[in-house]
Amino acid sequence: MKKFKRVLASSTILALVLQTNIVGGNVKAYDGQVKRFEGNNRYETAAKLATFNWTKSDNIVLVSGEGYADALSASVLAKRLNAPIILTNPNNLNDNARQTIEKLKAKNIYVIGGEASISSKIRNRLKDNYKLIELKGRDRFETNLNVAEEMVKLGVDTSEVMVVNGKDGFSDALSAAPIAAANGQILLIVSKDNGKTATEFIQKHNSKATVIGTKNVVSDKIYNSLGASRRVDGGANRFETNLKILKEFNVKSDTHLYIANSTGKGYADALVASVLAGKFNAPLILTDTKDSKDTEKALKYIKDNIKGTTEINAVGGKSVIPESVTENINKYIEKKPDSKPDVEPKPENKAPIATGTLNKSSYNINKDKSEITINLKDLNNDGYQSDAAFVDPDGDELTYTTIVDGENKDKIGVTVKDSNITIKTKEQFKGQVKITIVASDGEKSVSDFFKVNVDNIDNKEETKIIDANLVQKEKAKLILGDLNNVIGDLDLPIKAENGVEIAWKSTNVNIVNNTGKVTRPRATEGNAVITLTATLSKGEAKDTKDFVVTVKAKEFTDEELVNISLKDLKLEGNLNSVVDNIKLPIRDEKNKVDIEWRSSNNDILSNTGVVKRTNKDENITLTAVVKRGTVKKNKEFNIKVKALEKLVANNTQEFCDIIRDVLERVEPSVSIKLQEDIVDLDSSELLMLLESIYSRYPEVDYGCPEMHPKIRDDQDSFQSPEGEVNINITYKLDKATIEMEKAAVKVKVQEIINNVIKEGMSDVEKELVLHDYIVKNTEYNMDNHNKKIILPDDCNAYGVLVKRIGTSEGYSKAMYELLKAAGIECKYVTGISVHGAVGGDRHSWNMVKLDNEWYNLDVTWDEPIFNKNGSNNSLDKVNHTYFNIPDNIFHKDHKRGNYENDEYAKCTATKYSYENIDTSQFVSYGK
Repeated sequence: MKKFKRVLASSTILALVLQTNIVGGNVKAYDGQVKRFEGNNRYETAAKLATFNWTKSDNIVLVSGEGYADALSASVLAKRLNAPIILTNPNNLNDNARQTIEKLKAKNIYVIGGEASISSKIRNRLKDNYKLIELKGRDRFETNLNVAEEMVKLGVDTSEVMVVNGKDGFSDALSAAPIAAANGQILLIVSKDNGKTATEFIQKHNSKATVIGTKNVVSDKIYNSLGASRRVDGGANRFETNLKILKEFNVKSDTHLYIANSTGKGYADALVASVLAGKFNAPLILTDTKDSKDTEKALKYIKDNIKGTTEINAVGGKSVIPESVTENINKYIEKKPDSKPDVEPKPENKAPIATGTLNKSSYNINKDKSEITINLKDLNNDGYQSDAAFVDPDGDELTYTTIVDGENKDKIGVTVKDSNITIKTKEQFKGQVKITIVASDGEKSVSDFFKVNVDNIDNKEETKIIDANLVQKEKAKLILGDLNNVIGDLDLPIKAENGVEIAWKSTNVNIVNNTGKVTRPRATEGNAVITLTATLSKGEAKDTKDFVVTVKAKEFTDEELVNISLKDLKLEGNLNSVVDNIKLPIRDEKNKVDIEWRSSNNDILSNTGVVKRTNKDENITLTAVVKRGTVKKNKEFNIKVKALEKLVANNTQEFCDIIRDVLERVEPSVSIKLQEDIVDLDSSELLMLLESIYSRYPEVDYGCPEMHPKIRDDQDSFQSPEGEVNINITYKLDKATIEMEKAAVKVKVQEIINNVIKEGMSDVEKELVLHDYIVKNTEYNMDNHNKKIILPDDCNAYGVLVKRIGTSEGYSKAMYELLKAAGIECKYVTGISVHGAVGGDRHSWNMVKLDNEWYNLDVTWDEPIFNKNGSNNSLDKVNHTYFNIPDNIFHKDHKRGNYENDEYAKCTATKYSYENIDTSQFVSYGK
């Protein structure tokens, strides 16, 4: 087969855009078999493909062979430059890349990606001998944007662009890149939900976007933000998408076809092949593994679409494209007759088919000129290799035919004589046509295309209608992106497509002026909302479109935030009469400000807000140090801590009642004057009395209160000479939390009573159903028990009844609350568990009075916790081993505390022990 050379130049006659798609390089004659390009690795394969198809190239596109993120932008650039793609390692220029660059006598090397992709070491080495054009960004999107802008500088038409998802995989991009290259379009990448850089480019250049991929790949949100006019859906996977795109864009395989494997993360072979596929306007077929159904579909496509003269190139070794695949294709080729077989075979022709790119020339067909003629030989190239006039190196005469595409194809006529192309309109219309010129030497053909913009309508009224339609079309496409939190200047286009002009007017030029310059409000002024009105016009047609813009206020400085926090900082309560602990905030989350506190007297009021009242009023200065960054400012609060109330206790009961009331109010301290029966109470007796409070009044034992009598400085006594005792109390929970828990317990107790207590029940029946309710609905906190961790909610009724987890203290206090609410007299008992002759852990249980006799009740030990294996909070079984047990049995493993042993009655009755009562009618109530 003969090869021929085509040379392109460009002339200027108004508004015609030419875009090229013919490969350059050293191409061998086709021998009717699949040609395989392979190397020991991806780098060698790319190098072989380059040196086979180019004998010389001024330009090289260099990308990393280790990741596809930046490489996706390379294919269409390489097509534009008529340059091969060369792969290199990130840190060292490998021998394949170096030798190929030297062999092709390159002058310019386009490096795609940042230094993480191709190191500074490689760049510095190349700069010694070549001109480096570095196209990189902070991420793949910015790199892609910079490649796109470089292509604009190289003269690529921006009226139409193609958009693919280049973040969540490379497959759609590999299929789309040859199409974009063949059509002379820029390829932009987005992610599923981020299209910022692509949108910026499209708005800047007023481009019409075609999106490749389903809504799952490129969301409707991104599609709309791009102002896209067309979506080409992909298939179920990369291979179906590949074939679907080829069909959608009607890619012919008359002259060339390329095959590359795209299994898993393989992209490199397909990437370098995409350049040649784009330049030949040829299909790039992606294959999967040998026996894959997707590979079968690919082979069927090849079988159905190739011609007898189609040159088929497999890019990659036998490990990725098995011989069985190429053998099947060879069988297909044998069944395809050549369109014109060689009568007299000629020697192999190694003359190059040169290709290049065009300056952006423009041609118009308007109402004053309905016909134009283009002489291909007079066109100038743009500084690269020639690329428009077709010349056969063997000197054979070429013939030309044309193909007209587009919705307006029937409205023009095209004739070719020698190398003159004449285009003539058949009717009045406004639009664009695509003309493909096919040059043939009788055996082999190549083609190129260009586009012609036509506007030859002479009817004024019709022009008005058309202009109005165009204004509406551009109005629908006009978008400004996300306007909800604007912090920078807005890019307000003043020209749209089809000659539509745009004028802007702002409702507040001090915030956003009519050119899009943004002046953010001061932080204290808050965000500003304005309306931008775009007036779109063409001829006499005009319409407006409003955009509501929220301009974000400037950020507060550290000093401003500190000042705001200082102004807002307040302390709760009456600071002139403090009797409780003060809640001191240490962080202002709203303004991101830290707060430290300093007290003038830590003994009375600590830096954390703990109050210790004395026998007299104390004036304290509390200083808040508010700071952010290096800014610190103070605010002082004058506090009066009130003296302890003068409470008097004449006996132990009055003393205990006072303490109960203090705990009920969650007060941090109390001062009690001891008189009459307890005036001579010594320190050890006082401590025992305080310890008994927890057994006497379990209903106020919230937050694990600890009572600390104050020892006088001059003697080992808690009493002053006047008989006063000062007691400080600390809690592990704040007052608000304790009050919340007590209220929640009150509600929960009533709810349980209403649910499980039935009319007509006896006291023992009520006791039993309440016992069973707790066991069935509560989990013993074995983890905290084993780790010796004591949490407030493990030790009170709130943990058991509301959170449904606790330890023996919580179980017994919960049972105490339920029995009281059910009208049954009971007691809360503390002591220790006994194992043989050895005392065990602290333990709590209850005593219940039935028919004037007392019984021992241990709800905790009736829970079969060892049956749960720590895996399930629901119980299938309830034990009653410790339900209403007399002392002679119960005290074998329980020992009362001192107070309980001295003050509580003996339990000798057995009438209501579990084995002595009939449970058949009511045990199911405790659910």
